[in-house]
Amino acid sequence: MKTINKILTVAVGAVTMLASCDMNDKYYSDATPDTFITSEANVTALVGRTFAQWSYYFLWTHWQYQESCTDEFTTPVRLRSGIDTWYDSGKWIRINDHNWIPDEGWIEDLYLNTMNVMSRCLQVRDDLKKVTPEQCGLTRAELDDYINQMSGFEAYMYLQAFDMWGGLPLYDSTKDPLKPRATAKETYKFIEDHLLESLKYLKPKETIGKTEEGYFSQGAAAMALGQLYLNAEAYIGEDHYADAEKVFQDIIDGKYGAYDLDKTWNGPFGWEGANSPETMLYCPSLNGTGCECDWHFRRFYPRNALYIIGYNDLLYWCINGHCLTPSRRQDGELYSVTNPEIKLGSPYESYDDGDHRKRCYSYQGEGKYDGMFMVGEIEGMKPYDGYWKGGKVKGHKNCILLDQIYDHEQCWKDKGNPMDYPSDIQHSNECSGVRLVKVPFPQEEALTWNVGLNIIRLAEAYYSLAECKFHRGDKAGAAELINKVRARNFDGSDPNPVTAGNLDKYRLAKEWMIEFIGEGRRRTDLIRWGMFTTEKWWSHEPSNESFRNRFPLPDSALGGNPLLKQNPGYGSENVLAPDEI
Repeated sequence: MKTINKILTVAVGAVTMLASCDMNDKYYSDATPDTFITSEANVTALVGRTFAQWSYYFLWTHWQYQESCTDEFTTPVRLRSGIDTWYDSGKWIRINDHNWIPDEGWIEDLYLNTMNVMSRCLQVRDDLKKVTPEQCGLTRAELDDYINQMSGFEAYMYLQAFDMWGGLPLYDSTKDPLKPRATAKETYKFIEDHLLESLKYLKPKETIGKTEEGYFSQGAAAMALGQLYLNAEAYIGEDHYADAEKVFQDIIDGKYGAYDLDKTWNGPFGWEGANSPETMLYCPSLNGTGCECDWHFRRFYPRNALYIIGYNDLLYWCINGHCLTPSRRQDGELYSVTNPEIKLGSPYESYDDGDHRKRCYSYQGEGKYDGMFMVGEIEGMKPYDGYWKGGKVKGHKNCILLDQIYDHEQCWKDKGNPMDYPSDIQHSNECSGVRLVKVPFPQEEALTWNVGLNIIRLAEAYYSLAECKFHRGDKAGAAELINKVRARNFDGSDPNPVTAGNLDKYRLAKEWMIEFIGEGRRRTDLIRWGMFTTEKWWSHEPSNESFRNRFPLPDSALGGNPLLKQNPGYGSENVLAPDEI
């Protein structure tokens, strides 16, 4: 198997290697596959660039907009000495309130980054089909494996785009002319057919625990097919839970590769995440490159987080933005107690006491860590007097991060009643909000920046299968599957197991949240349950505008392809008709 780790490593040096092989003049403006793809290094450079582009797409666009518009995360305006930080021209407020418009810069970035990966898959697949194994120093089976990966991965990326925008232009070749958008049902069938075809040829993972560094395997394609079926009601208004149930059961039974649940919650997320028995699709970072996974750090944590991390280079990466939506009001009371109509959100307090994940993050040495949050008064996290203060609470020696969002600093100065100060996305300060630490900080030189991205893992098959059983009334079967994953998070027995009696759609939504928080899927889940535009959480009021389940196409896309039409609800005259949706 050719892994992304090897692919990316080769890709970095590919151009230098090529230049050193032949001193004769070559006019690369006229390069064709048969003149460029002349070695395995060239093949891996092409394929590696696709996966590198995908990594950027996931880190900087997909993740933020699958999470920040949901009940899991918020990006509040942080008030600091009269200066508003993270206002960003109201961007995060509009995302929180579901008021985005087509000319948003982030909408354009999301669309372009998604389409770039899709088109790259198509281009590389077409180019590889034009060369022979002898030309590039590969066997027929090895070359076909690269081609099959690109075909399967292209279908996977079509699914990501379909989830965000609905019907898409469907391209089979880079030679195709510009096309209009297909209907949602046509796009659904296109993705289904391509994934089913890829399952015939992609390789399964043969051994449990074997490294899974981004290779697009049969298991990853099967999971994508299951995702398509699971979300079919939201996508095309059809019930395909029976199809989804079969796929997820087959995945658990090992039909598409050798996988198993990890014994610990953090096994898939640490430095050995690629070797976790649970990992099904993994994108590694490259040790020492500095920005492969910096989103895990820079957008969440206070500047003075370096005091507990012990890694001084991190100082310039922390910019104190994203945090969990709060579980508590300004006076410290739980929203779940004081406002029962709010049934979503409150992520931190959704974890039961005794859950290993609810502990404050601590690094234990030799690549091991414990706890998933930065919360409360953190020993050793001293006040930082520079640009980012980081949350120094009066009367405390150390900085403190609170599961509340309001302007604590002004309240303390005024000696006021906390409930007199608004709790919403426009009013917070540096210490507002619990921070997620799902992957460990780099604290040892040998481990610096070497934490990859676990994109698909086996636990998803268990929860998806549980949801299928829930829909056909087998709540006991659903509870058993969820509890099998929950069990690893406690010493001794689970204090709050899922049962047929307590499992409703809100408990199911909570279980998905606490297991997969921060993994870039919450928006999709809420839409599937009909909760995205109809439910209240923290400062988000339901709009009941179902068109918000799809993002608008950016204005630049409509201008670049006059055959495209806008999604309904976004104010364009050139909008899809009912029979085109």
